[in-house]
Amino acid sequence: MLVETDLVRRLGQVPGSLSRAATLTVGELVRPAPELPSTARASEAARAMSPRGCDAVLVVDDRHLLGIVTATDLLRMLARRAR
Repeated sequence: MLVETDLVRRLGQVPGSLSRAATLTVGELVRPAPELPSTARASEAARAMSPRGCDAVLVVDDRHLLGIVTATDLLRMLARRAR
């Protein structure tokens, strides 16, 4: 998975000019993300993110990507429930 923060972090690690950073491939930038089935609970998503220090999980069904749940999504859900 590749998100904006990954790109910013990686660009800061590339020695030299931004022109070198522009030649990086997506494969060099991507990071693994945990996968959960669409039947998983929100709490399972939070638990899957925590030990890995990641902020998203991939929602899959039969190895097909259905969507992405982010930490922001979970916080919004909690905020709605607290009203």
